[in-house]
Amino acid sequence: MTDSGQLGAPGGLGAAFGGSAAGGLGGILPPKPPGAPPASPVPRSAAPAPTTVSAPPPQADSDEFDDATYPVAVYLLPSAIQAAAAYRTKTQVDSATVVYDAIDAVRDQLGDLVATRQASSRPPDSLFPGRRESSQVSARRGRGGRRRLWFFQATETELKVLDQLQTTSGARSRSELVSTAVEAYLLVRRRKSR
Repeated sequence: MTDSGQLGAPGGLGAAFGGSAAGGLGGILPPKPPGAPPASPVPRSAAPAPTTVSAPPPQADSDEFDDATYPVAVYLLPSAIQAAAAYRTKTQVDSATVVYDAIDAVRDQLGDLVATRQASSRPPDSLFPGRRESSQVSARRGRGGRRRLWFFQATETELKVLDQLQTTSGARSRSELVSTAVEAYLLVRRRKSR
């Protein structure tokens, strides 16, 4: 139905929308004059020369870009998100500081905490490897509900430290590393203070 002769036919697009392509979009646009040459691009030599010369941008110090931050997504238990919000309010810090305080506090046990979180529910003499528990099963067992997405900002240097800790602790991802530390620090700490 791309033929303009069919557009004006009964039941065609032209009839449905009030005209054919030859009629200039149903009278909305004037019809194209016959034999009009297509518009040609302006040659580069005919382009007008700039009248003002702009100064090059000022050179940026390399330190200026060291403070650039990137969002880091982490899945935390809802109770850990609430505890992080309370911690932020009480100590007047940002989310990144909550994360770094948590990692600093549990760094000696981080490998063990990650291993415990990854522990298999299969018996040691089973022929089959353990599976990671789904979030639905975990929520039904009452382990604080499904994890929710939470963000903090990190610099490139901080990301490198997190990646190194992820490797040394055996965590599968930054999210697993951070959530293990934050949940251990804020939730266990909160239980002890009660």
